[in-house]
Amino acid sequence: MVEGKLKKRYDAGLTPSLQNIPPPRYDLVEKKYFSPIVTEATRGCPHPCTYCQLNIVRTPHRTRPIDDVIRDLSNTSGLPWYKKKMAMLLDNNLGGDLKYAKELLREIAKLKFWAIGAQYSIECLRDDDFVEALDEANCRMSFLGMESLNEESLRGVQKKQNKVKEYKEYFDKLNRKGILTFTGLMFALDEDTKEYYETLPEKLDEVGCNVILPSISIPIYGTPLYDKIKSEGRLIDENISHYEGDHVLFRHNNLTEEEIYEAYRRVNKIFYSWKNIFRRWVKFVKKQSVQESIPQFVLKVVISTVIYFKLSIFQKHHAEERVYDTKKTKIKKALNNSVNKYPEERLTAISIN
Repeated sequence: MVEGKLKKRYDAGLTPSLQNIPPPRYDLVEKKYFSPIVTEATRGCPHPCTYCQLNIVRTPHRTRPIDDVIRDLSNTSGLPWYKKKMAMLLDNNLGGDLKYAKELLREIAKLKFWAIGAQYSIECLRDDDFVEALDEANCRMSFLGMESLNEESLRGVQKKQNKVKEYKEYFDKLNRKGILTFTGLMFALDEDTKEYYETLPEKLDEVGCNVILPSISIPIYGTPLYDKIKSEGRLIDENISHYEGDHVLFRHNNLTEEEIYEAYRRVNKIFYSWKNIFRRWVKFVKKQSVQESIPQFVLKVVISTVIYFKLSIFQKHHAEERVYDTKKTKIKKALNNSVNKYPEERLTAISIN
C-alpha cells in the first residue's frame, strides 16, 4: 500500500528461494479434509510451451533441499495411518533436473510408501535410470503433458521436447513397472485438423494411454499463446468462467466451433465408455511384469487399480456433466451464454451443481 492505495504492479524482483520452506501443519487440518501427503520438490520448468502460465514470467527451474522434502513427506502426525502411506509430488516438472529427481526418488524409496504420484515432462522417460528410480519409490501414477498426437500441433506451441513416435515406447515402459499414465490432451491447437480428430480415438489406443485429461485450449492472459491470438483478432470469449477447458475461446484457423466441440465430445465418449475403461485396465494389468514377491505384486496391482478407476470414473463423470449434450449441459450452456452478454460480468465465475 502507498498512501492507502494499491500499486498497479508488485514485482518481487528476484526469484523466491526454496530454502527453509516450513513443513505443513497437518495437526491444524480437520480430519474430514485429510488427503494423502502432498508436497513439491521443485518449481518451474525449462520448456517454453506457449500456452503455459509458467511462461508469463520466466523463472529458472529450482529445487528444494532433498532433506526438506523428505522431512515434509515424513511429517505425518495427525494423519490417518492409511493416508500416511500415499503421497503426491505436485511439481510443475519434477524432471527439470534429472540428476536431482533421481537422487530424490531414491531417498523417497526409503520411506516405503505404498504409492506416490509425480508430474514430469515426457522426454524424461528417455532416461532408464529415472524410470527405475520411479519404480523404486513406488510411483504408481505419472501425470504427463502429452497434449497432442499431431507433431505439427506440438511444434506450433513450442512443445518440441515431445516426439509422438516415442509415446508408445515410453507408456509401455511405465506400464511394465505398474505405473499408470495420466496424460493431458489439448484440443483446438492451431495446427489441428478434422482428419486428425477423426483418427484420434484409434491413435490414443495405439500409443497406450491409460487415462487422459482432455481440454480445449485455453489462451491464458499473458502467455505467448494469448498474445498471438489476441493480436490476430481471434479471441471471441473473455468470460473468465469459461476458462476451464470445456469452451472454445477463439476462432480456429482450420475448424469451426462445432467441429471442435464435436471432436471433444466424441473422444470423451469413446475413451470413457465403460467397455473401453475395462479393456484398458485389462491391458494395463497384463503388461506388468512380476519383479517382486507375489504379495508385493498383488498390493501394487490393487493400488494401481484403485487409482485407475478413481481417475477414469472422475473423468467420465466430468464428461457426462460438462461435455456431452445432455439436457443438463444444455441448461448450463444457456446460463453461461447469458453471462457472456454482459461485459461487467466477465470476471464473475458461475458454478451450477
